[in-house]
Amino acid sequence: MLIDHQRKFVFFHIPKTAGQAVVTALGEKHEPSHHNLGDVDEYRDYFRFCFVRDPIERFVSAYRYSIDMVGRGHTNAGHPIRLLIAEQGLDKSLESFVEAIRELEPHELFANLHFRPQIRWVQPARPQFIGRHETLTQDIGYVARVLGIEVPNTPPTVNRSRSRVDAQMSVDSEAYLRKLYVNDYRLLGYNRKWA
Repeated sequence: MLIDHQRKFVFFHIPKTAGQAVVTALGEKHEPSHHNLGDVDEYRDYFRFCFVRDPIERFVSAYRYSIDMVGRGHTNAGHPIRLLIAEQGLDKSLESFVEAIRELEPHELFANLHFRPQIRWVQPARPQFIGRHETLTQDIGYVARVLGIEVPNTPPTVNRSRSRVDAQMSVDSEAYLRKLYVNDYRLLGYNRKWA
């Protein structure tokens, strides 16, 4: 979490939800520690907020990001999903990746912050405002008004994955992901239409 004592806010950065764009728009520098939750009760008087994203869109973004990291040689033991991608050559299509993770237990996938359900941040953080990736510009604008600060009219694009692998998936794979992230869909108000 990003804590600004001067402006009295706490931003809970859920990976792959445009968090780096939010941090940059607020004039801050992104740190990996922003993904961690601390003692939320300590900041009851601060404005607490986070951003979320359609769970399957976030999953696709996390997959592409993981491919980028594998391409840069980042396949250490701390990231078993990246090892899986590298060892099984799962950098060609989303469908093959989804088929491979079906063999895993959910906790093995969720050990990677980028694939962990968003609700695991939202529930303990108890944010006063939940912005959406899909309405990023207007939601950052709202945060700026609450904080009484100026932000760019268009948030900067930061950390966009370069990988453009085939993101097509079968109806079965989409149903599997929808079930995997069922609580994100239920509790964050997303309603994915079926193809």
